[in-house]
Amino acid sequence: MFQLRKALNNEAQTCYSFIEFARAYHKSLGIEPWHKDYPTLKTIKDDIKNGVGYVFTIGDKPLGYCCLIIGDEPAYKIID
Repeated sequence: MFQLRKALNNEAQTCYSFIEFARAYHKSLGIEPWHKDYPTLKTIKDDIKNGVGYVFTIGDKPLGYCCLIIGDEPAYKIID
């Protein structure tokens, strides 16, 4: 059974690897949803530190990552 829980500090690199996998997958489809410099490993670490980084798990094994922000996302205020 899948569960969603807050990501732990020591899982930041694993979470970022999910982003890199998704980035490569989308690129293979001709889609580029993110800039090369966003999100970064620092972005993931900041998400976790700020309590908005989450992992999908089966048991203790992280299988995916997401950031859940209720309200405004500051990064979207600077997008052209």
